[in-house]
Amino acid sequence: MKNLKLRARLAVGFAAAAFFAASVAAGGPAAAASSPEETCGAGYYAIDHGNIETQATVWLMYNGSTDCVVTWKTAKIGTPTLLTAAVGTGGIGGGIPTIPFHGVSNNMDIDAGSFSYYAGPVYWYAPHTCIYWYGSFGGANNGGSAGGGPSHCG
Repeated sequence: MKNLKLRARLAVGFAAAAFFAASVAAGGPAAAASSPEETCGAGYYAIDHGNIETQATVWLMYNGSTDCVVTWKTAKIGTPTLLTAAVGTGGIGGGIPTIPFHGVSNNMDIDAGSFSYYAGPVYWYAPHTCIYWYGSFGGANNGGSAGGGPSHCG
């Protein structure tokens, strides 16, 4: 009798584990953030932005100590498109390393590649210093860019 009860418990346990695994697998990847502020994280708010025609908006966010940049698509949403988001103290004059690129180069935190919804977030801590912030949509011949700097000195 004990063997039957043990087998029944094991069967229920395996069924529950299989159901859980199937539900996790069916869930797929996490959904994209619903706003630039959410992308940067709790406490961030917009302090500047630049429109790239009707294709995207580059958002500069701040949380009281750290800057965050997100390039948020407003066209071709859901379709992989070349995007860039960058922030730092080095400026973008040196260009962007080979794309895709995710990391720090020339004192800029850069996220550049093919994205379906947004590029970034990228972050830079620069107290009492001016920053450069930048975003782009599309390639050199069929896109645009926006941003600024040196600006937001403080």
